[in-house]
Amino acid sequence: MSALDFLVAFNLGLISTLHCWGMCGPIITAFSLGLPDQNASLGRIIMFNSGRISSYAVAGIIAGLIGAGIIEVIRDFHGQLILQMLAALVLVGIGLHVGGWFPQFRRIEIAGIAVWKHLQPLTRALLPVDTALKAYAAGLVWGWLPCGLVYSVLLWNLAGADPLASGLNMLGFGLGTLPGMITAGYTARKTADWLNKPHLRRVLGILVIAAGLISAWAAIRTQSAVHADHHHPAPKLNLQVDPHSLHH
Repeated sequence: MSALDFLVAFNLGLISTLHCWGMCGPIITAFSLGLPDQNASLGRIIMFNSGRISSYAVAGIIAGLIGAGIIEVIRDFHGQLILQMLAALVLVGIGLHVGGWFPQFRRIEIAGIAVWKHLQPLTRALLPVDTALKAYAAGLVWGWLPCGLVYSVLLWNLAGADPLASGLNMLGFGLGTLPGMITAGYTARKTADWLNKPHLRRVLGILVIAAGLISAWAAIRTQSAVHADHHHPAPKLNLQVDPHSLHH
């Protein structure tokens, strides 16, 4: 696992706060209003989000397994490089979306609608959410809510083809979204106004695009080094001993 990848995933979670408030803010607000008191509310909100982040981590592991399977199939066709370039392309797409230059990127959410239709009825069985365990279970279901940014980060991790690293990266992404989700309904409006400034969003988008381009450059350099080693192997040492030299 790369510490840089985890850091990128965490920052993508932070950047996605505005999007998360738009999609999940009403859910967390409605959930909070149904709790008996403020102390219980904070504890249940934390459990609710813990369940959501757990689902992200599980989804990351699944994505990593799928990526590893794809590499096994296309290994002879530079599969690792293809997936790494796909990961870089996804990061560039996320950056363009964050910067406001590629709103169509959200259409990726369509892929999860079919899954959500089967999971959504489970939320009714958890009502009322009157225990910490129910709050965690509700968060587990909530974590599969169709979200273009989540799916984009999953695609990026699928290309990494490493189940453990993908799971940890999605954990990092979820932790990045945690501050915004916990403060939803408290300081959401003030922070949302700040994050919604076009200049700030463009700067954040450019940073993500830069991360994607750096990833592509690193993948090409690594592939070139492997290619060079393959065509120019290191000279072998001659460890044979001349038996005639033993007589001198």
